[in-house]
Amino acid sequence: MLSKVYWGNPRQTQLDARETLPVKLDLILEKLNLRERVKGHRVAIKMHLGSNVGYSTVHPVFTRKVVQAVLEGGGNPFVTDLPHSVADAYKRGYTAETLGCPLYPSTGIDEKWVTFRPHTYRNLTGFYLGGAIEEATFLIDLAHVKGHPDCVFGGVIKNLALGCMSGATRSAMHDVFHDEPYFFKERCPDEATRVAIRDSCPYGAIVDDVEDPDGLHLHSFKCNQCMRCQEVADGALVIRRSNFEAFPEVNNIAAKVVLDTFGRATPCSSTSPPTSRRCATASASPGCRCCLTPASLARMTSWRWSRRRSTCWRSPRSLRRTSPA
Repeated sequence: MLSKVYWGNPRQTQLDARETLPVKLDLILEKLNLRERVKGHRVAIKMHLGSNVGYSTVHPVFTRKVVQAVLEGGGNPFVTDLPHSVADAYKRGYTAETLGCPLYPSTGIDEKWVTFRPHTYRNLTGFYLGGAIEEATFLIDLAHVKGHPDCVFGGVIKNLALGCMSGATRSAMHDVFHDEPYFFKERCPDEATRVAIRDSCPYGAIVDDVEDPDGLHLHSFKCNQCMRCQEVADGALVIRRSNFEAFPEVNNIAAKVVLDTFGRATPCSSTSPPTSRRCATASASPGCRCCLTPASLARMTSWRWSRRRSTCWRSPRSLRRTSPA
């Protein structure tokens, strides 16, 4: 089922408050019938609050608009993100006073407020989901779009996939690239060849393996798939498309784990109260009062396969053409 997307154009045609983005957000919240759907719910507003001096996040003015709509609808909202982001969120303007609701770390102060959800994928046997998400009964995914070296874009999917999981799970998710071997010592004839492979990368993506002095470690976020290493590797180092696709894929799986937490046994109608304790941001019924249709799901820019060199690459043209919904 296709989601209906509401777009607030940042362009102003005249000097009028009704033309500003905050007012356009109010109109979108009305279109989503948010106030009618949150009554009696503990509403988790999942954001990425940034860290340190990061400022490319959703401005507190917009967050407060969402919070105010939830309060007006009789909901009990709180903003949540990872512990380190919540701890210094005040430095970037996010406080209970500016937002109108409390801020809670999604996995607890020491990342021990978690629930295990089994799911096997590569090196993972499951996901430790944050308790703040587990105890919420309604979820609003309030995300911003940013570039990311491992999955091209970070948006609503990554906001849930990593921002709702424990530190151990996030670390394991970032390690999915290395679960499938890519360096084979038995195919490397000597140390000179190993060094030549390492030094062939103009981006510094190939380095000595700190855990194995005879091995090599590939930093996926630095690798540009230029394939220069393949000219000297002779099979000792393999650049696999599946390894580069693993991180976006595990993000999709983790996001589904989060959304499944808000699943319901039976569909809702626009006139009935919520039929379960948790109500989802996905799989919304038309006119449903308790499940918020996501404004978008981030489209992952597709990997392309170059026929000329039989190698995997990310086309700058495709980055320009493909925009997140």
